Amino acid sequence: MSAVKYTIIADDIKKRIKDGEFNHQLPTMKELVNYYKSSLRTLTKSIELLKAEDIVYAVSGQGIYLKEKT
Repeated sequence: MSAVKYTIIADDIKKRIKDGEFNHQLPTMKELVNYYKSSLRTLTKSIELLKAEDIVYAVSGQGIYLKEKT
């Protein structure tokens, strides 16, 4: 069984975070949709997965931020 697209995107974002590609904030949803050539719905599911894994958090109207490592 192949992985679902939103999990593939979430895994790639995690790798990019680990590699230090993002400082403290992810690109905008529009930029991520364009980068991954995906729908907004799929990207939203990817971000929800990252939020559930306590990797990022969203601030309404401001963006998606990386959680501080403790």
